[in-house]
Amino acid sequence: MDDLREFTSGGASAIQFQDELKAVPKARLLETFQELGLDQIRIPNGHLLAAKVDCGFNYNQIRKLRRWLKKYGVAVESEKVSRQVAKGLLSNITINAECLPFTVKTPNGTKVELLPCAYLESLTTAIFDNLSRSASSGKLTWHKDSIWEEEVWVKILGDHGGGSFKMAFQPLNKLHPNSKSNTIVCSVFEAKDNRENVTTGTKRYAEEIKELQVTKWKSPDDTSYSIRVFASSDYALLSLWYGISGACGVHPCLWCEETKTGIRQPKSERQTCSKRTLDSLYSDHKRFLEQGQGNIKKAKNFKNVIAPPMFDIPLNQVCVPGLHISLGLFHKFFKLLEAELQDLDIILANHLTTHILLDEEVDAAEVMMDPTLHGLTKYVEAADQARILEAEAAALTEEIESCENDLTWIFYQEEDDFDEDEEDDVPIALLQQNAVELEEDIKCFLEKKDKLVSRARL
Repeated sequence: MDDLREFTSGGASAIQFQDELKAVPKARLLETFQELGLDQIRIPNGHLLAAKVDCGFNYNQIRKLRRWLKKYGVAVESEKVSRQVAKGLLSNITINAECLPFTVKTPNGTKVELLPCAYLESLTTAIFDNLSRSASSGKLTWHKDSIWEEEVWVKILGDHGGGSFKMAFQPLNKLHPNSKSNTIVCSVFEAKDNRENVTTGTKRYAEEIKELQVTKWKSPDDTSYSIRVFASSDYALLSLWYGISGACGVHPCLWCEETKTGIRQPKSERQTCSKRTLDSLYSDHKRFLEQGQGNIKKAKNFKNVIAPPMFDIPLNQVCVPGLHISLGLFHKFFKLLEAELQDLDIILANHLTTHILLDEEVDAAEVMMDPTLHGLTKYVEAADQARILEAEAAALTEEIESCENDLTWIFYQEEDDFDEDEEDDVPIALLQQNAVELEEDIKCFLEKKDKLVSRARL
């Protein structure tokens, strides 16, 4: 058959064979492949690992996917092969894991526990390896000259969530620099992100980050690039990284030395203030230790710098946390709107209870069954209970006034022959005691009323 195809096709036997297969109906061709056991599809090694990374699957999910694909005749690499491929890709990267002493808050106070921490041994090696792979695959970009052509930008970031703190880096010369797939975690530990824990878990990179900014990276085509490092996180972690006490301090700003009072003034009315720099932070911290003896209560006298900067990344390369600022503003406006709507609900409920439901011709139960008024039920019930308590308090007030009148009358009648030792004077003491008890009851009822009104506002 091969000789015949070779003769018929004039030497292009492969093309001849393809034409013969195309002439067979597709359904018949698939049936023939199934009968011969040739209908299996083979996905090359490494592609399943790529799917795992791109889709964020874990190995347990990949096992289920492998079994499902097998049912439809799709063969993929085994888990052993995937791990070997991953090991080869990470051959230049050393990952360490150990238990380190982290502080943990408990109901009985703060204590130190040995908790797991995993980290890359060399941050510089990991960054350069990532850049080299990206350059080899043509994935580096300078974003239409937004990044200087002789530089490569790298962002250092950190965040706490899900019970663990993660420190990571992002090469910014990528098409989607802030994407999840471009975020490489370099350190992770299961503890809160306070100053002590972050120092314990990430301080090892301080010297590397400092040296990285004066180091050249050589691409696969032998072009050298300078590295510019940026820092990004929420404001609490940025304050911690740079040693200031935080947003509640007298000098809360990371970028300038303006006071909190000055920040609240219109910009036109503010006095000129100095910008913070790494040198000023180090200087203020030195004065805090020498002149303030490290007393936190005196931090405001030293621009609220209570610790040295953890990483020597210039402050003009610290990203403003725009996402957290916008979320904070939205949350504040939402709370204001919620409070206004709650006040409106109380006004509507008060109108119902004081004007609508008191009308004898109105069926209160039928009114409250209206679906549009269903949300006001708790306000109406609270208002009704508050009104009952007010009525009881008013009744007790009248009773107190009656007791006071009785006392006055007794004093008036017996003013001339009043004797503290006589048994007839006993009712006076009882009335006085009764008046005191009634006043306490009134106070209790009014407190209950206030609680009900407060609860109606929740």
